[in-house]
Amino acid sequence: MRVEVYDHNTLQKNVLLGFIDLDWKSCAEEGAGEWAINDAFELNGPEDVKRKQNIESFGQIYLQVKFLKQGMQDDGVKPPVKQNIEEYIKQEAELKKQLIIGKLYLNIIHARGLVRADDGATGKADPFVTVYLPNKKTVKSDYKEKTLNPIWNFKQEVSLNIPRSVTRSEKNY
Repeated sequence: MRVEVYDHNTLQKNVLLGFIDLDWKSCAEEGAGEWAINDAFELNGPEDVKRKQNIESFGQIYLQVKFLKQGMQDDGVKPPVKQNIEEYIKQEAELKKQLIIGKLYLNIIHARGLVRADDGATGKADPFVTVYLPNKKTVKSDYKEKTLNPIWNFKQEVSLNIPRSVTRSEKNY
């Protein structure tokens, strides 16, 4: 059984946000008549979207599933909810109020074995590094000419004031 979550678009094609594949047999055979599924699951998603948006997770979905075989009667008992979304939202709001204040020391030393990007006689690259930090701060190194093994020895100090709730998966830059 596959469960898919979409972003609804009125004028364009709906966009897949994530999916989860669940074991149908656990519902239909082993758990018939019972709430065989009552839990939160990590959503999977397209790997190209994961790379493009630099996200760690496609989120979670909380599901409750019960299957009644033909002739079975529903007992009407609702399962307990194990994960309270209102409490989660409240905790997230509290985290956003809390700030992490400090200084980030960034050293970009070197890279090796980069892919060739330039055409022509050298067939090398002119690489540089851009680091995107939370709250729209950006740090950029100088570029190094015609090399696949650049040495930058670039050092930067950046003062940051970041909400505690910011994670690597959030695009805050």
